Amino acid sequence: MPVTEYQLDQYRMALGLRADATAAAIKKAYLQKSYALIRSGASENDKAQLRAAHDALLAELGAEEVRQQAALRVQGAHEQKIAESAKLAAA
Repeated sequence: MPVTEYQLDQYRMALGLRADATAAAIKKAYLQKSYALIRSGASENDKAQLRAAHDALLAELGAEEVRQQAALRVQGAHEQKIAESAKLAAA
């Protein structure tokens, strides 16, 4: 089931991240918050929620990268067709 923008915002808040966080920033924030939870003796549920936030944000980041790559491929194919049409028109 897809994650909503509201859920992503909640996950970012849990990790203290901005919307444009990189994979490295997500991992770093997760490790810092995770260690803090361990030191404070937090419940397994708290740790699981933090892990879920980490996993969901990384999955969304990966999905966004796939969408961007697909868009670039489509754009490249479109530009190639335009160039081919221009060649044919010039001939």
